[in-house]
Amino acid sequence: MRHLYGFLVLGVCLGACGPSGDSDDDGTPGPGEDCDNDSAPEVVVQEVASGQPVGFAVDVVAQVSDPQGINTVSLYYRTEGAPTFAFTFMSNDATGSDDLYMATIPASVVQAPGVDYYVRATDQVSPCTEETFSPAAAPDEWDHFETELDLSNLPYYADFDGEDACAESSLASFDWLAAHQSFPQSIHNWRLDDRNPLSGDCSASHSEGIPGGFWECPPPDGEGTIVRKNWLISPPMDFRGKDSISVRWFERRVASGLCGEAHQLYVSTGAPDPDAGDYQLIADLALPGSAWTSSEWHDISAYSGSETVYVALYYEGGSAGRWQVDDFYVGEPLADLRLVTVDELSSSTGPGSSAVALNVTVENVSETYASTALTATLTSSDPAITISGSTSTLPALEPLAQAELDGGSFSFDIGSTHPDNSYLDFAMLLDDGLGHQWTIPIRLLLGEESSVTVGASAQEDFTLELGHGSPEAPDYSVEVEASELVDADWVLNVTSEAAHLPPGPGSRRWFVKASNSGSVAATLDSAVFTVGGVETAAEHVPLIVEPGQSAVVFVPQPPDLHVQEFQTSPESASPGVENRLQGLQLRNDGAPTAGPVSCVLGSPDADATGFDTAPVTFGETLIGSGEVRTADGDFVVTVGAGHTDNSPVALTLLCTDGSDTDTISFELPIPYAHPVIELVRVDDSDGDDDGLADAGELVDVYVTIRNDGAFATDEAVEAVVSAGDGSTAVYTLSANDALDYGSAPLEVDAALESSNSFQLNVDSSALLGDSIVLDVVLTAGSDSWTEQMTVEVTGLPWLPCPEPDDPMGDVVSAAGGFDIKGCSYRSDGEMLQVKLDSWTEYDPSILFLDFFFYEVPNQYSVESVGGNVSFEDGCVFGDDLPTTVPIVLDLSSPTAAIARVSLDDMNILGNNTQVAFGSGSCPNVYFCDTYPAGALTFTIEQGTYNCDGDDYISINW
Repeated sequence: MRHLYGFLVLGVCLGACGPSGDSDDDGTPGPGEDCDNDSAPEVVVQEVASGQPVGFAVDVVAQVSDPQGINTVSLYYRTEGAPTFAFTFMSNDATGSDDLYMATIPASVVQAPGVDYYVRATDQVSPCTEETFSPAAAPDEWDHFETELDLSNLPYYADFDGEDACAESSLASFDWLAAHQSFPQSIHNWRLDDRNPLSGDCSASHSEGIPGGFWECPPPDGEGTIVRKNWLISPPMDFRGKDSISVRWFERRVASGLCGEAHQLYVSTGAPDPDAGDYQLIADLALPGSAWTSSEWHDISAYSGSETVYVALYYEGGSAGRWQVDDFYVGEPLADLRLVTVDELSSSTGPGSSAVALNVTVENVSETYASTALTATLTSSDPAITISGSTSTLPALEPLAQAELDGGSFSFDIGSTHPDNSYLDFAMLLDDGLGHQWTIPIRLLLGEESSVTVGASAQEDFTLELGHGSPEAPDYSVEVEASELVDADWVLNVTSEAAHLPPGPGSRRWFVKASNSGSVAATLDSAVFTVGGVETAAEHVPLIVEPGQSAVVFVPQPPDLHVQEFQTSPESASPGVENRLQGLQLRNDGAPTAGPVSCVLGSPDADATGFDTAPVTFGETLIGSGEVRTADGDFVVTVGAGHTDNSPVALTLLCTDGSDTDTISFELPIPYAHPVIELVRVDDSDGDDDGLADAGELVDVYVTIRNDGAFATDEAVEAVVSAGDGSTAVYTLSANDALDYGSAPLEVDAALESSNSFQLNVDSSALLGDSIVLDVVLTAGSDSWTEQMTVEVTGLPWLPCPEPDDPMGDVVSAAGGFDIKGCSYRSDGEMLQVKLDSWTEYDPSILFLDFFFYEVPNQYSVESVGGNVSFEDGCVFGDDLPTTVPIVLDLSSPTAAIARVSLDDMNILGNNTQVAFGSGSCPNVYFCDTYPAGALTFTIEQGTYNCDGDDYISINW
């Protein structure tokens, strides 16, 4: 049974599906083709049991094998009685087994009275593909399972607590459904949550994702593209025979980040699938606070008499707060019981106190409905609280009446490890014995409330974030725009985070992050925690934050550990052997550590292995501020024998002091000889003698190498040249003999040209901008190094465009990362290459880029959309043009794009033209960045597109 689904149908077959439903290959060889296929796939489909609940997706699993290999496995399905089958491909990606394939029948198909389905598999033999159906007579026959609609009667009550532990259960355990309409990741949807439920061990919770805005907020709060649209859907309920029906639940919200969010209540008397469009909005809901509170009573009597009703809570927003829901009730309206007063804890009560009495007064705020005498049970999800007197009674309450417990007070014990100055949260469960239940949240304050006061000075676009854990992915965080503070400090109640509050670092250290996206400097002035009347202030403030920058301060100030020095054995660390780091010293440039420090050595480098997983200690006491401490033992690392390029190996120390865990990065030098290619010389004296490898020429190539390593090579160097991958020119390589570099070792920083050459015969079809990629293996004794060299066809120098660089950072938005800088060009009279440079690295997979060429009276453009290139006429939305030479757009450089086009294809008869450029797709203005500025002025809303060539750049060759 699946309760998380996407309501997606991937294919449709008209009528009963045969072999052509998902493949054009019918397995029959054509004339003259040989057919040799010994077997068809074997298919065993796991039976789907009848009784599947209506509206819930169903997984189908099949074991499929064939010695010839499997080509496709397809699942066909339909609601019983439907005229057509739909199909989807089955996959083994999620099963963990090569021969187990799975696909999902969408919830929208799992309807009454049942579902028909069958499986088809094909093998990889071509052209005589074999296929197998299950059942064998499909598509004329099919497997089938019945569905059932398990209706819940009213009153309906869900506390999300079952026999299994919360972590071992799911919403499906209670027949609730989590559905998403965007961003389909279950960790960011509705789920069960064992964090501070109101009653029992579980609540339903909409995850906040990663607090602190790991993803940018969607509009209107930002320009992010991830919008969560998630539904929490009740089991189907029977409203027949009922006249007055209401829904009520308890909820809380843990604020996190700046992204906005919306909460809504819906009802459907049709399909549970939100995409079916049957849900009707009941109410827009106010966002709750951080303490458990009751929702309003929402009247849904308009749906009384309906046989099947789904009630749903809907969340829409970015990476925002956590919405928790518990004790969900649907039924006749009841007395509305609320807490009026609760006895405050005495000043002598603290961690370790026992038999603490708890008395409450309850009011029925309903003006219409009364309650009978009720049993009362006190519960708490706080593991450090033990309820010693958990039961009492509450007398009957008429409308607007109040009463105290008449069965004696509750009592509880507080564990000695419970944080002081914290909230104690309880839930009082009330029951009338007739199927009606009430939950009343109770919160007591142990000690004093704790707060944080943050001061800042800013004029615009200055964000403050408070949290604990890693600032990149915090465990808890809250954000505010400084503009909302109106010259006042930012004051937050953080009592609920008592376990992590200063003065000690706790299990997670606090931080204040200030981000300035404005145009003028701002200042983080102060950050002061007040806990139990004691203030702990951030150090190193006030702190100036320049435009475009961010800064982080920690409270309390953390240690700042660095590797100061170490020795190696052998004396120079070497590849292929075990290297010992001896006498490694850590220097603490920050606050004292919380306790003694121990570290484990590791590395992100694949060449580093052989680490000892046992921690190495740095003494038995904390490391003080400014102190240098030497390790009590050696660290061990083995460097791969192939690490001979004179580069260091990146190492990391993962260190802990019992509170913080810190990763310290440093490098281990691996000195070695390292010959590299420095220069390539082309001798085309038998051709036009211009020093270039032109089309149709036979050239000799000499290669200069230089030793940029730390040692001389052991012996003389020679080089073997072979064809490499990625060449775009057709050529013939003649390299019968190794390149010779004399008989002596190559000294450090010495350079030598080969005394002999190899030959390249460049085919006459090669064009300007084509390249020949060659692999070069350099050897000196037992050592070898692999290099790659590129010889450009007609490698003319690039000429700079006669136009000042475009300003950095003037893009309207990200533009795929392409922030235009400037351009250059070259031409051999037949082909034209234009190179556009970017200030920043870009992503070619999402890049939108246009090269415009204006050759009076015609306009041409080379356009890339995600790497797909087209050649068009006109300004925008032009027609595709034929070409005599294929257009080439080289996006291999992270900061440049190079377009190559034939001069004949643009009817360029002379040695000049005009160019302009646009990058990125932005609303209304069309391009996010243009070059030169003013050359391309578009207003989409008015339908104006100005690219008349007046401000284009003239280039001459």
